Amino acid sequence: MTSGASGTKPTMPGDVPKESDESAPATFFESKMFRWISIMLYLGGISGLGMVLALYYLLFFNSHMPEIHLKFPVSIGGHPVQKIHEFQ
Repeated sequence: MTSGASGTKPTMPGDVPKESDESAPATFFESKMFRWISIMLYLGGISGLGMVLALYYLLFFNSHMPEIHLKFPVSIGGHPVQKIHEFQ
């Protein structure tokens, strides 16, 4: 094989020559800059949604617990844990 020394592959009758990847200019969507921008947008979106959720919990969420534990008291070993109230 004399063609192996020159670094080229021997051609066969059915082979179709491929275009060189170096000759085609890279588009913006395949560039490293687009990857960085998309990663930053993704992280910013996730962080922004986390901030919106935190603001919702700080401003609008009602954290008052209903007093359902008074209707269904918990007992350990037959002794009530909470103070039992009577409901009318």
